[in-house]
Amino acid sequence: MNALCLLNHQLTENQRDELKTIFGVEAIVCPPPETADLWAQLPTDDISAELLLPFTQWIDSYASSGMPIVIQGEAGAVTALVCYCLKLGLIPLHSVTRREATETRSRETVQRSYIFRHIRFRRYALIS
Repeated sequence: MNALCLLNHQLTENQRDELKTIFGVEAIVCPPPETADLWAQLPTDDISAELLLPFTQWIDSYASSGMPIVIQGEAGAVTALVCYCLKLGLIPLHSVTRREATETRSRETVQRSYIFRHIRFRRYALIS
């Protein structure tokens, strides 16, 4: 079985392994570069079916019922696409991470950086 992946970054090796071992994924399908670039820099316009058309068309071209799809990104677009995927019988997933912060101080300046560590994939929960 394939999995679809719509993220602003590449999956880590641990994430790929989890998709294979837990979800039985043989291949991971990412959108073409122009669609991936649009996902990374969505316009600030309202979320609409027209704005999301490149993503729904990409999903439609590969989707089959029961297929996992990893979706993370801009909250409004993610919400719309998760609902869309559920109607198609797909299994939308997101990464649960642990954030590790480091902080350095120099007089009155504080600089913080974060490392995000993947813990597991989790299905999006919908409350009815």
